[in-house]
Amino acid sequence: MSTAEEIFVGYVAIHSSQQMYCEHGACIVAGTQSFMNKYLKASSSESKEYQKRKTLFHQIVDGMEMGGAYAFDLESYKIFNSLAKKVGLNLIQEDKPPAISGQSFIFISLEKL
Repeated sequence: MSTAEEIFVGYVAIHSSQQMYCEHGACIVAGTQSFMNKYLKASSSESKEYQKRKTLFHQIVDGMEMGGAYAFDLESYKIFNSLAKKVGLNLIQEDKPPAISGQSFIFISLEKL
């Protein structure tokens, strides 16, 4: 049985320069690899320069604890949000225009206490 920290949430994309694929200052998390491919193609980014990687709950939380913000598509957000509630994370949801035309993302950061 997996702990919450080890649960797969979705995919992130890492550029060959080691920068994560982000829009509006938030790293994009896609529920599936094909969704990530779609987001990369719709953005101004050069999709061939990105490697898609699975990301776990604890990896996202670690990034948030370092001040990072994340933008989840609906599929990945369902998984992340249920785990965040289970472990009692204080999250801030931000309203931002769609990062990619025609797509809906939920922008989340960790509330600083």
